[in-house]
Amino acid sequence: MSDAKLKIRQHFERTPAALLAKFRDAASGPVVDAMGRRGALDISIRPVTQNTAFCGNALTVWTVPRDNLAPYAALKFAQPGDVLVVATAGCDEASVLGDIAIGMARNAGIVAVVTDGLVRDQRGLDAVGIPV
Repeated sequence: MSDAKLKIRQHFERTPAALLAKFRDAASGPVVDAMGRRGALDISIRPVTQNTAFCGNALTVWTVPRDNLAPYAALKFAQPGDVLVVATAGCDEASVLGDIAIGMARNAGIVAVVTDGLVRDQRGLDAVGIPV
C-alpha cells in the first residue's frame, strides 16, 4: 500500500492578465537576463511540439514516478492562460502525460505544458496544438 498523499494548494496569486500580455511577444532571453538570469529552463527540458512559444501563470504540480493523478487533479483549478508545470524529479522510467491528458489540459484553459519527465504520443501532441 502506498503512503502517497495529494495536497493541492487551491488558491495562489496569479500575475494579472494585462501584465502577462506585455510579455506575450517578448523573447525569453532578455526577460531572463532582466530577472538576474533566473527563470530559464534546465537544459534537459526540451520542446517536443512544433509550437514552442508561450506565456502564462505557472500552475505547478509535483508527482512521483508512474503516478499522474496530481496533473489530472490540478486541472480542476486551472484558469484560462495557465501553464501546467509538472515536476517529476526527472523521472525517465515512464511517461507522465500523453496527448489525451494534454488535450484535457488545453480544454481546461492551459496554454502550455512543461515537465522534466517524459511525455508520449508525439503526433497527437502536435495535433493538440499547445506547446509541450
